[in-house]
Amino acid sequence: MKIKESRFIHREQSLCGGVVSPVAASPAKGLPPIGGVVCAMTLGALVLGLGGCGDTAKLPTSASSGQVQTYFDGNQITIDHHGKQFSVAGATDNPGIEGTFTTTASGITNISETFSAIGDVTFNPPLTGAWLVEMTGVGAAGNLLSTNDGTIEFGQHTVMAANTECPSFSKATRFNFVTVPVQQLNPSDARDPHYYGTTDINTQSSSVYFNTSYYTLGQPLTNPTTYQGDAACAKSGLGSLISYPVNQFVGGTAGYSALAKSQFLVGDIPAPAWNNSLYVVQKVVGLAMPSSAVSTTGLASTHFIGLLYEPSVSPGYGQPYAAYDPSVLGGAFGDEAGSSTACSSFQAGITASVANKTLSQAPSAQAVYGGDFPKTSANPTAAPGDAGTETCDMAIDLGTQDATNNGLFPGAQLYTGTSTAVTSTSGTAIVSQIDGRSVLLFRTYSTSSTGRLLVLFQALQ
Repeated sequence: MKIKESRFIHREQSLCGGVVSPVAASPAKGLPPIGGVVCAMTLGALVLGLGGCGDTAKLPTSASSGQVQTYFDGNQITIDHHGKQFSVAGATDNPGIEGTFTTTASGITNISETFSAIGDVTFNPPLTGAWLVEMTGVGAAGNLLSTNDGTIEFGQHTVMAANTECPSFSKATRFNFVTVPVQQLNPSDARDPHYYGTTDINTQSSSVYFNTSYYTLGQPLTNPTTYQGDAACAKSGLGSLISYPVNQFVGGTAGYSALAKSQFLVGDIPAPAWNNSLYVVQKVVGLAMPSSAVSTTGLASTHFIGLLYEPSVSPGYGQPYAAYDPSVLGGAFGDEAGSSTACSSFQAGITASVANKTLSQAPSAQAVYGGDFPKTSANPTAAPGDAGTETCDMAIDLGTQDATNNGLFPGAQLYTGTSTAVTSTSGTAIVSQIDGRSVLLFRTYSTSSTGRLLVLFQALQ
């Protein structure tokens, strides 16, 4: 996550309250080069000492084993399912946000924020509008609200991964990933990471070796930009985190990532710099590559819920939001077939657009249809609603699966529109399974927007 670039994190303090100490780890210099590399996402550049201090963040206790889950996205997010408590903590003992939550029939967790460490504000009544979609013990995605002295100042998408253990791979393990759009940059800014990539990760004790290949979103896997490097994984007060680069803590270049169950990765990784001279830390989210090609036959009827991120409708970085962040919405896909009554208006727009040649072709029969949970003027701060209340104005058409990277669809299309006009945008999709449930990531490249990011988890039926 990134709550106001985490203003409640004290940059000069380690997790033990002392001076920052670099990670003590032996880089895996002896490991052979591997083709591919790490995946990650929305993190602020944290100056954290991951060395062996004995302190850990104070977590709420639960009466039921396994009911407390912790995740990492630059801060530690704690979700206590037994006590219905939610908290965000940085590198100090003070929580950044505290609150309670309820879960709707759609599976979305609606959060009421009761306290903010910024200004030590207790909210009465609680602030509503924050929400998450959680795949328990694996990861979560959603929109949290940052406040300043009780005023909602910023809302931002967050994607997080469980961080209870360091990865352990006996052989190189490949991941597919997409980058996360940068809200602060204009669409034409070359520093906005319009990339997807493949990744192989190898570990040796606490050392993590990776080699990244980046490709342009919506384009074939040709002429990659590659980066290799050593990282280290160690326990910290925010869980077990991978740090890159080893023993370097320079603002803007050091990054941290978390890897959940060796299959879902969120955090920072090195990437091409905008001036082609140095690397920069990019935010990405990725999935372990399936052992065989993904069948797309059943995806159209698979029920997904998750995060829809469209920064083109954001009021801009640092600008106050009226009540919630309109660029980050919850959504659901696969509830309806493209020919269903709920999607009839959207289908009319597709037909009209193909007829007048503003759309080259309609989505295929395997496309996944859905949309967001719209806000209403009567309840503008409401978090996403119950199942069946989402719109049908989007379709994800995966296209052709890459022949050598299972679950990677480099030429996917995202269709959006109304009953009169529908357009399509090129992008890249990634599909894999964790604990028997499908996860779908989609990232577009567009000249009119910094890009739409979708992070969708298969909902429990």
